Amino acid sequence: MPSGIFQVTSGRRDALPHGTILRDYTLESVLGHGGFGIVYRARHNQLAQLVAIKEYLPLGLAVREGEIVHPRSPNYSEYLEDGRRRFQKEAQALINFRHHRSIVTCLEYFRANGTAYLVMEYEDGLPLSELLRKRELEGRPFSEVDLLWIAIPLLEGLRKVHQAGVVHRDIKPANILVRRSDQMPVLLDFGAAKQEVAARTKSMAPYTPGYAAFEQVGEGPLGPWTDIYAVGAVLWRMVAGGKLQVHGLNPVRVESRMAAKMRQQADPLPSASQLGAGRFPVSVLKAIDQCLELFDDNRIRDCNALLGILLAKDESPADQGSPEAQFCLGLILWQGRGVAQNYAKAFQWFRQAADQGLANAQHKLGLMYREGEGVAQNLAEAAQWFRKAADQGLAEAQFALGTMYVKGKGVARNHAEAAQWFRKAADQGWARAQNYLGTMYVKGKGVARNHAEAAQWFRKAADQGWARAQNYLGIMYRDGEGVARNHAEAVQWFRKAADQGWA
Repeated sequence: MPSGIFQVTSGRRDALPHGTILRDYTLESVLGHGGFGIVYRARHNQLAQLVAIKEYLPLGLAVREGEIVHPRSPNYSEYLEDGRRRFQKEAQALINFRHHRSIVTCLEYFRANGTAYLVMEYEDGLPLSELLRKRELEGRPFSEVDLLWIAIPLLEGLRKVHQAGVVHRDIKPANILVRRSDQMPVLLDFGAAKQEVAARTKSMAPYTPGYAAFEQVGEGPLGPWTDIYAVGAVLWRMVAGGKLQVHGLNPVRVESRMAAKMRQQADPLPSASQLGAGRFPVSVLKAIDQCLELFDDNRIRDCNALLGILLAKDESPADQGSPEAQFCLGLILWQGRGVAQNYAKAFQWFRQAADQGLANAQHKLGLMYREGEGVAQNLAEAAQWFRKAADQGLAEAQFALGTMYVKGKGVARNHAEAAQWFRKAADQGWARAQNYLGTMYVKGKGVARNHAEAAQWFRKAADQGWARAQNYLGIMYRDGEGVARNHAEAVQWFRKAADQGWA
């Protein structure tokens, strides 16, 4: 499984060799290449930071001699320089977006060897194109939840790009990295420099067939609507993955679609509404089809409009998503995951999913009522929702309900009831509940005082890295309570807690 911003590929003759020093970086390998440049993995010589360096090297205009890049002919000098200026603008735009989690981070830009270089943060992840293929081969094509989890942060990032007056021009699954650490999509490989090269070398298209709008391959102004077509094609690809045996996986080229339209023939691209019927909400499928309209006037025009559809609270039962998808939308809004945090809308989505019996959504409703997030604080209501989820066996909710009984919030204080709920969560391995249960056995609250039992629960939580439990266990070994006195053992547990900052 490849990792990093780009898939590791074989080298190519015009790539700089391993060990080449570029300013403060040493090249380690070639990560990817195409007709417009090469991407290297490199490491900062002083900081040892791993980065990806994108080199501007359009093969239609330039050639490398040694390390130096030259125009292929004097006639190309001006065009090559125009492309470099666009490449620099791309870097400037990316630096402005460096704090957005869904846009690749540009660290710096510099010129050397007769060309230009863009230094990017090296991310660990998998291209969406490969993730889709992997999931489909495993018999797990993308669901509505998967689509929303990728599409919403991606659109929020693209909205920032468009607000800055930049059009990406080459959105496709291969240019979307799914970061391993948080499963967030990261938009890669902006095509500003490609546009200038393509204007001079028509054989090198600055777009990908099937994902390019008609105005890219023909005539017409480019704008946010151009990228919206590509986003629609990416979403179509997610939906089509569930129909492997019927249709090809790549969207039909826009030229073929336009030719069929001119001949008054059926559109050769199956609609998302056809491919995703019964698996995705009707409203989402219709939105994808509208993104893929041939003429831009008929398309969804911008990211705001498409986000509005994906995040809308649809009251039509026929169009309602699954409770899992509703929970997913609520979580995205609750966390501010790629979108503006909105507790009120998150509450609405959680409520829909909770009313359908989804335990995770019931637990989140309990948290929102307890904290007064998106709804007026109501501790009694919080306790009711925690109980619904706890009765379904959700450990987080069982622990939350136990704390309500300990504190007498929303319910009458009852340590015995609290201990029962803590035990249910502790038996499922919930470290906080194990620690709480240990404390109750030490103090004799809700259960008979029993230091040996307390030590067992503290050890379970301590083994999971819970610092408070590690400290308690150290105390018990120091004082010989519930365990045989052992100062060496006590020191070990105190050190574990201390290493986590436990004062």
